Amino acid sequence: MKRLAFFLLTVIAVSNVAVAAEFDNLVERGEFFNEKGLAYASDAVRVLEKARDADPARAAVDLRFGNAISDAYIKTFRYTEAFGYLQALMEGGRGDSHTSSMLDFLLNETGAGRLRLESAAPVQGLTGEISLSEGSRLDSAGKKALDKLEKFLSLPHSFGKEGLTLLIPEGSFKVTFSLPLDAKGSLSADMEIWAGDELVQKLVGYYPPVEGWVVEPGNRRVSLGWARIDGASSFELYRSLDLSSYELLYAGEEAAFTDSNAPLGVPIYYKLFSFGPQGEALAVSEVQTWAEYPVSEAKIESFLNGDLTISVPWAVGEGSLDSVVIWKVKDGVAEVALNISGETLVRYGELLDGPVKLTTSNQPITYRLEAWLSGAAGPAAIVESSIIIPPRIARVDAVYEDRDYEEVHIEWETFPKDALAEGYAIYSLGDERGVIGELVGRVENAHAREYNYTPSKKLGEEYTLRHFVLPYIGDQFLVKPFEEEASAEKPNTPFSKRRRVGDGTIPNLALSWDPYEGATRYLVTIAGKERQIIENYIEFKELQNLLMGENYKLTVEALLPDGKKAPVLSLDLDYTHYPRQ
Repeated sequence: MKRLAFFLLTVIAVSNVAVAAEFDNLVERGEFFNEKGLAYASDAVRVLEKARDADPARAAVDLRFGNAISDAYIKTFRYTEAFGYLQALMEGGRGDSHTSSMLDFLLNETGAGRLRLESAAPVQGLTGEISLSEGSRLDSAGKKALDKLEKFLSLPHSFGKEGLTLLIPEGSFKVTFSLPLDAKGSLSADMEIWAGDELVQKLVGYYPPVEGWVVEPGNRRVSLGWARIDGASSFELYRSLDLSSYELLYAGEEAAFTDSNAPLGVPIYYKLFSFGPQGEALAVSEVQTWAEYPVSEAKIESFLNGDLTISVPWAVGEGSLDSVVIWKVKDGVAEVALNISGETLVRYGELLDGPVKLTTSNQPITYRLEAWLSGAAGPAAIVESSIIIPPRIARVDAVYEDRDYEEVHIEWETFPKDALAEGYAIYSLGDERGVIGELVGRVENAHAREYNYTPSKKLGEEYTLRHFVLPYIGDQFLVKPFEEEASAEKPNTPFSKRRRVGDGTIPNLALSWDPYEGATRYLVTIAGKERQIIENYIEFKELQNLLMGENYKLTVEALLPDGKKAPVLSLDLDYTHYPRQ
């Protein structure tokens, strides 16, 4: 698995290098065409747009690319697009003197004026048209600039509060947009623009979206509420049954209204206008609903699994139904967890979410099921299920051990009592002095509180059982063993004196190393077994018999407070000259 991950990372790295090289090569070619003059400007645009498509993220911030494509756009009369790049570079603090000089040329030497499109609501997919007014004339450069601007407006554009600035040659024009310019629904306007002008055209954006409405259908009534756009001080709500004729239902400052005379059995269309303090139209929105619930009931539940995923079984009762949407609400943020309709639509199922990321406190999560009819402003049925994810483990309060013949049974308690981890590593206390424990197993179940295993060597009648349980998330332990139970102090008696007095505990290997700054403990691995210790010292007994006829690597790693590991030393233990019988 590690080799596969390394291979994939290598492939990604090589791919990134190749993309970067291709991007640089294309930018260099674009600069070359720019230097050759106007005759090659179209070639510069072609290769530079290819560079942008190869790495859009880099193209958005790269000064060299931004200057090169702006130069090419200016030479091909695509002034609006050049202005967009140059303005982004200057406002982002990435522009240079060349950027500034090109921006100055656009604003003062092209004979163009600026028309800034603004909307209080985010704009998605705006298109438009521009044509020269009757009797108005343009010179050759102006005609080329107008032609490029017409092509630019024919494509969809999106923007937020920053707006969109168009550079228009000097003259009189009729402009048309896909969004209304006022509350009357006007899409077109006549304007005269002169070189150096800075005009502003307000657009009436679409807001709120469908999810910004709260609609409660009832018997001959529909209660509506809506999200208030920034700057709105009043509203007008209209109703239609045929999408052609509308009647005014409400005009006021509150962002809610109840239609108490709603017709039954037919779709109802509502149109909302939001106005600013000066009576200017800020946004428009439309919703469709019915005066009766088509679905009678729905159910949803939620359960936390041992792998930290959340099972969410759900069911929708009888009634008309076009789609089922399940929202996940966490920390006040709602996101769609399931959305099914058409051929995939079913009336019951189970959503599997997660795994969740444990924190130091409880995490409430709510799953909200909504049953929808197509075109409705609000769901026909809404039900919720909430679950509280316990915090991650702060400490292991107690460990209990028992044995049944040769099987060892371990149980533990945590604080908080219902706290969780991704898994638990169980260590047994070894015989060697200074060893915290040998890893005997792992339990990958967040709810686990017990573990059974059979030791690798036979247990004597008087064998004392001691274990440590270390909960973990990923490769980080959440707690560390009690240091008073994990002494790794160096022996008081030197090796030479122990040998003279006949002490039989002389180890095959005594190992020490310089302390690693910041280490909380050390992980010693030999013969595939892990041992954790506190001090920078360890002794091994009967090691020669264990490894006879083998070659093993011994490693020591420092465990740091953030759970990461740092290599300390690595040894090759070679006992191959003692052949195993």
